[in-house]
Amino acid sequence: MSDGEAGILRAERGRVLVVDDDVDVCALLEVRLAGRGFEVARTTSAAAALDTLATAEVDVVLTDIKMARMSGASSPAARTCRWW
Repeated sequence: MSDGEAGILRAERGRVLVVDDDVDVCALLEVRLAGRGFEVARTTSAAAALDTLATAEVDVVLTDIKMARMSGASSPAARTCRWW
């Protein structure tokens, strides 16, 4: 598969923002999701996630619920999310 085809495949799978204050968890999720064809951005705080969401198109936010300062559940972005 060429680099161009990989980019098309990733765009079709979706864009995921991973938010977790544990850098190792972010890295693991990024590797696993990217390996399945998703385009992945990651941040280590809810505040940084809000900055990312202001400028990037994201299909799904995968967040840790318990983080220092502002949890994933209490962030302003969570108010517009659908919870599963």
